[in-house]
Formats: sequence, C-alpha cells, structure tokens
Amino acid sequence: MPNDDSYRSAPTNGIGLAGFVVSLVALLTAGCLSPVGLVLSFIGLFKRPRGFAVAGVIISMVSMFGGALLLGTVGLAVFVAAIAIGLTNVWTLVEVVQLHGQVVDYHESAGRLPDALDELQGLTSSDLTDRWGTRYFYVVTDGAQGYVIHSAGPDTIINTGDDISFIVRNVDEPARFEMSTGSAGLTAEQVERALGQP
Repeated sequence: MPNDDSYRSAPTNGIGLAGFVVSLVALLTAGCLSPVGLVLSFIGLFKRPRGFAVAGVIISMVSMFGGALLLGTVGLAVFVAAIAIGLTNVWTLVEVVQLHGQVVDYHESAGRLPDALDELQGLTSSDLTDRWGTRYFYVVTDGAQGYVIHSAGPDTIINTGDDISFIVRNVDEPARFEMSTGSAGLTAEQVERALGQP
C-alpha cells in the first residue's frame, strides 16, 4: 500500500502569493496598491514557503518608491509652473502700474488723457507688450475722466477670465485705482477701440 505522505501536495503560502500578485498590480498603478501588497507580503513572510512573500515585499517597496518619485516629480512640475505663472502675473502688474504713472504724467503736462499709449514719450514697443507677447490695451472711459490699462493675460484674448486690468475712474485722483483679474467688463465698442490701436 502506498505511503500517505506521497499524496501530500507541496505546502503553499496563499497570503504570500496574494501579496506578490497585488505587488505586481501595484507596479501598473504607479504604486497605489503597494501598501496593500507590502502588508500581505509581510504577513506571508511568517509562513513557509516564503519565496512569493519575499518577492512581494521587494516589488512593493520598489513600486512605492517609484510611485512616490513619480508623484514628487509631477508635484514639483506643477509647483514650478504655478510659481512661473504667478511671477508672470506679478511682473505684468508692475508694468501696468508703470504705464499708469506715464499716463498720469502725460495728463499733468498735456491737460488731457492720451488717446493711445503710443502718445507716451520714451516707451518702446516692448514696454507696450505684456509678458505673453500681447500689446497692452488702453481705453479711455467715464467721459474722458478715467481709463483702463488692460492685459489680455495668458490666453492673449481680450475680455476673458484671465485678463489683468488696472482701472482709474478719475484721472484727477490717480492714487485711487482698482486692479482686477478676469474680464474688465469692457463694452464691445471699447474692445473694438482697444483692438484698433496700433
């Protein structure tokens, strides 16, 4: 009669195998399932055979490191882009304030607002262009008492949500102004007049 030991199958480690499989799947999900695979594989280390459990621990650790590295790289890229966009907006605001000073000086010497930014002395074409390569728009408002200096923003389209505006309601009170982002509420006629500037 055959020995009963000959019919026994080799021992298995189901939890270690499960940890290994989850760890492999974690590699495909940028490490999202790595903690689960690591825990299962770690538990599997306490049962024989340990081969799949050891492999699961190693794969989980590698995919967790890779996922963290990937997330860190993407996060850094987003952070740097946000800073670059923010600095560009700040620099645009600085340029707009400088143009405001030029308009006020012109008004004090000529007794009227300029019809266009080109009337301002000593400015080059780059002084009249925002950081996105679009010419600043200038519109006289409020019965020739106020004006708007306007940047079309990153999308380079005037009167949209990413615009930057410097609004003066009364040129006789140049220290009272508004700065806003988004559409300046310019009328179609004002936009056409601004677009008609050289």
